[in-house]
Amino acid sequence: MFRRALSPWTFWLALAVALGLAWAQVDLWTAQNGLPDGHQNEFLHVGNALDLWGAWVDRDAWHLRYYLSTNYWPPGFYLWPWPWMMALGAGHRAMVLANIGHLAVLLWAAGRGAEALGGRGAALWTMALLSLTPSVYGNLVRFEPNLAVAAWVSVAALWLGRSEALGRGRESVYFGLACGVGMLMDRLSMGIFLAPAALWVIFTTSGQPGDRTRRLRGVGLALVASLALCGPWLWQFVQLHREELLSQTATGEIDSTGAQTESRAFFSISNLLYYPLSLLDGQAGLALGGLALVALGASLFARTEAPSQRAARQAQTAVILSGVVVFTLIAKKQAFYTIPALGALMALTGAWLSEGRAWRRWLGAAVVIVGLHQQQARLWGAPGLGLPAALSGPSLPEAWVSPRHPQALPPRGLRLPLDDLAASLGGGEVITFSEDPVWAEIYLNLQLRERLPGQAVRGVLTDPQGAFEWLGVAEAFVWVSVDEGGDWPGLGRIEAALVEQHYQLSELPPVAESVSAARGQLQLVAWWPLPDGGRVRAYRRVR
Repeated sequence: MFRRALSPWTFWLALAVALGLAWAQVDLWTAQNGLPDGHQNEFLHVGNALDLWGAWVDRDAWHLRYYLSTNYWPPGFYLWPWPWMMALGAGHRAMVLANIGHLAVLLWAAGRGAEALGGRGAALWTMALLSLTPSVYGNLVRFEPNLAVAAWVSVAALWLGRSEALGRGRESVYFGLACGVGMLMDRLSMGIFLAPAALWVIFTTSGQPGDRTRRLRGVGLALVASLALCGPWLWQFVQLHREELLSQTATGEIDSTGAQTESRAFFSISNLLYYPLSLLDGQAGLALGGLALVALGASLFARTEAPSQRAARQAQTAVILSGVVVFTLIAKKQAFYTIPALGALMALTGAWLSEGRAWRRWLGAAVVIVGLHQQQARLWGAPGLGLPAALSGPSLPEAWVSPRHPQALPPRGLRLPLDDLAASLGGGEVITFSEDPVWAEIYLNLQLRERLPGQAVRGVLTDPQGAFEWLGVAEAFVWVSVDEGGDWPGLGRIEAALVEQHYQLSELPPVAESVSAARGQLQLVAWWPLPDGGRVRAYRRVR
């Protein structure tokens, strides 16, 4: 009765409310977080997006083509925020708010997938559960591709189900287009989730005479549609990075120096169950993750009446299991890898809650309450609703899910006088040198690039070759020290910082000597104290 009472407009109203709340949450969180300090190369993504945008603004065709075709990450993820950057300016805030677009796609696709299984009530449950998943709201506040891939995997899963094992031409094209867009968001993840799933669906679906021909035609249409979008970039990417990709299948976690830090025996429990355990730990939490695993188990043995229901359930289940199985076979483990399966997983969960007796809805309501508590604890560091600490998460022993990557963390509140600092530097090239491990050059340079559009910012530690070449003509210099220091960084400090970043001084140009010798060429114009006793100093070239 509840499902029949829901209006068709209820879906869109719920989607609008979810997006509005997400927008407010993202804006509030990022206003309290001083760094683009995500756990999966966020600073690199922000820099790449600024590079591509800058080439477009400058109408620099050569660099535009270079950034579009040779980057380690595909260009679609960096093109997506452009409407937000046009409206709000080219900065981190616009990039993060662009995640609201990915969230809209994710909630729509997962909700429609659930609706095919359990009606409008299932869609509402699915959108609510996804919105309360740490992997969703935690990635909303970071400019990283996890949410984008989850969105387009969910779209592809929806059309895979509607295509009835790729036996319907138009739906097969839509499936291929979704795969193509997803591949332009994050390289090979779409293929890992969708290619095995599509094959599984095709070979396990019974049919009538002539279905094989229709499915082969559907496969062809999907491939053409997908490769038309991502083929050229994907071909170049594989040519440039084939050896690196193959090496990860047998190599565990590595640190920034290339040393292996994590390795598991293949048949160990920690290896075989890493991703289900990560779901219960950082991805979703004990309550929501446990409910999702119950729903997945029930779905494996479900008896569906209508062929459309059977096709939808088969597609969603295949996407989940394909990704988990493939990534389990790969030695390198990260909790991020199976986030794209969450849309399909919550679609099955929402459908399970909407079916059967009323106790399931009561269980779902209890999990929603725990989800709200968990969100307050994880994203805001608040006490939440006074529930046991184990429900705040992450809760499992770290050895079970190492390397642990909590998907949601409170804002750090770190602020520098960035506007005043940028204003003091004036125009021209800027060289930075930061000894501070928190306000490292990777973060400082991005913040200055946002505030100094069109001006190059190079770091002594992040780009020693570039800093050496441009120091003689740079108009400004920024030094972030970890103590009161002196008037200018000495040779010993610079060399020690370079060695700490794993550089071999003998292999570098004399950047340390050049910077230490430039003391008389640049004049201190302003400085600010840091809370931990360090200082930020701004220098301008003496004329």
